[in-house]
Amino acid sequence: MSHNNKQILQTPDEISNVKPLTDDDVILRRKRMANADGDKLNNIFKSFSNNIKSIITLAEKYVKDEDDEVALDSIKRIIKLCPDDEILIRTMDKIWGVRLQIINKDINYFLNKEYGNLVREDEKKEMIVGLIQIVREFFPELKKEEQNVFWSYGTSLLKLVAECKKLIGEQ
Repeated sequence: MSHNNKQILQTPDEISNVKPLTDDDVILRRKRMANADGDKLNNIFKSFSNNIKSIITLAEKYVKDEDDEVALDSIKRIIKLCPDDEILIRTMDKIWGVRLQIINKDINYFLNKEYGNLVREDEKKEMIVGLIQIVREFFPELKKEEQNVFWSYGTSLLKLVAECKKLIGEQ
């Protein structure tokens, strides 16, 4: 199967089986990570967190109203308070679940996917789903070069997740 002379991988919806992590799930994953190279893990955590922050900074350029600005500002504050390892731990299964969609740059998948069931039910859920909605609103209007910047961040996050999974012995 090809599209524009580019091989397209099959894209099953693996993320439908992924559930939000509880605090106990985060603790268990941290314990599994305890035997891995701490310096390498910390570098992955830091790079991952920096990529997330860069995506938010980039999104700020395209917000259209004050409500979106407030939502992004709230998310930035939450991320500052969240340990770098927890940001990766809570999102790595979700990113891994859409790896083929990231590789294929399947924008329709991301624009049409319902994300509410993937985010933990807490006070931050509305803001996280709000960030997704903000990106959904402006992404289709971006020039191809601007879209590619977002895709490069997505690819970078995926690579960091793959490195982490390899380091801790997950598939």
